[in-house]
Amino acid sequence: MGGGFAFGPIHYKYPTERMIEATELAQLKAIVRESVFEEDLEIHPTDHLVTDLGLDSMGYVDLTVKIELTFGIAISDKAIRAVATFQDLVHLITQTKTNG
Repeated sequence: MGGGFAFGPIHYKYPTERMIEATELAQLKAIVRESVFEEDLEIHPTDHLVTDLGLDSMGYVDLTVKIELTFGIAISDKAIRAVATFQDLVHLITQTKTNG
């Protein structure tokens, strides 16, 4: 897998894929799919939440609530509005979980 990051037997194409556990990444992708009403949507780290994935203002509200409930964290409106890509969303969750 060219251009990726290798950690043990797992190779990562994007560094954010190793920021959270695989199960959490799968949960987050499922939440995004639910929030944009596209259950078969393929999601990549660099996908823009609005332009690539179709998230609208109500979708942001839904996304935020589901993330908070699933991961047991609180996300401010300002923080979620600063998120542009799926990769940014992973980073926000990781930072919020780490910093409490």
